[in-house]
Amino acid sequence: MVRMRTVIPAFCMTMVFFLSGCSGDLPVGNIMGVPRRTQNEKQDAVFTDDSVLLEKLQQGEISVDQGTLPEIRINLCAIGDIMAHNGTYEAAQVGDSYQFDYMFEDIAPYVEDADYLVGNLETVFAGRDRTYSSYPAFNTPEQMGESLSKVLGLDLLSTANNHSMDRGLSGLETTLDFLDSYGIAHTGTYRTEEESEELFLAEINGARIAFLSYTYGLNGAAPNDYSVNIISKDALRQDASAAREEGADFVVALLHWGNEYQRTASESQRELAQWLFANTEIDLIIGNHPHVTQPIEAFEVTFDGREKIGYVFYALGNFTSEQLFAYSNTGIIANIHLVIDREDYRKNRVEAITYTPVFVDPNPKATGKRYRVISVSQAVADYEAGMDPLISAKEYQQLSSYITEYEELLATLEIVREYRLS
Repeated sequence: MVRMRTVIPAFCMTMVFFLSGCSGDLPVGNIMGVPRRTQNEKQDAVFTDDSVLLEKLQQGEISVDQGTLPEIRINLCAIGDIMAHNGTYEAAQVGDSYQFDYMFEDIAPYVEDADYLVGNLETVFAGRDRTYSSYPAFNTPEQMGESLSKVLGLDLLSTANNHSMDRGLSGLETTLDFLDSYGIAHTGTYRTEEESEELFLAEINGARIAFLSYTYGLNGAAPNDYSVNIISKDALRQDASAAREEGADFVVALLHWGNEYQRTASESQRELAQWLFANTEIDLIIGNHPHVTQPIEAFEVTFDGREKIGYVFYALGNFTSEQLFAYSNTGIIANIHLVIDREDYRKNRVEAITYTPVFVDPNPKATGKRYRVISVSQAVADYEAGMDPLISAKEYQQLSSYITEYEELLATLEIVREYRLS
């Protein structure tokens, strides 16, 4: 499907600036729900007021006579598994409540440039009355979600994972209620059948990006037919196709898959990734669950009569947790730099990938800084300059080795490099 050509000559630009209060800015991060798994035909547009006309102009659904809109560039940023063991939330306890802000403050500058920030919620926020706990059945103080929103500006959480049902359907529903109250969007789990029938599309810098969240399983829990998305080739193909029909410029699959603590992708992960790129509208896969970082791979396939390159992050590792052993006390922040062509989605591409290795620092409780998430490279530099007394000599040695190991693991593609603050 070739996107409708959108051109805005000078007289139309004047109208756009007038209608938008002279700012000329396109909306960023506007969430919209569109029918899921349906192929309803689009009806002809009927303009009832100027706001509708402006929206159609901005979304590229109106053709005019001259000029072509420039490409859209998006920095899509993703973080790994977000979880809290007992020590994590006990360290954040303040009186009868919890304060997680400090855990994320050091890493916040590394996501400031993101146009849209996505994470994987490897727990539930089911509330105090359902008892906070960690492995094997997680329930994290909901204040962690508030801090993720306030400190990092988290936009979207993938909520389909093997712990989605750790407090049953009521815990699943309460989790989504808390996320709504913090202004964090979510996809992958649903309170009602009606919610489950809505695809999740985010409008970012004027482009529409679809996110599909699916998990391999639920640790034996048995939800109803609509509460959690379970990985299925047919379901993923159908949802990706429906998203494209609804105008998605780019389709991202957020997959909970793979083998825990295995630093290489399994054959089943590689087979599924290649199949999805070759048989569906999915353009990018961001994976989680192994609790260690796995490689980035590019698949060159033929789909819909065209050559297509699909990129897969098999696993981003842990973003926050109390898994303090080697390779699980670290993960990456991934910045995926997208280029969106407003005339033809087939020309959309991943232009560059940058990654930031992160480390969960288990400082002694007396420091008041336990389990802070920090940049590996910055921590090494700070230790060498004598600027961070909370980093031990043993940690420094491990962090130094992580820099080299991440480069060997991830920088196997020409477009991949480590991100450094300017």
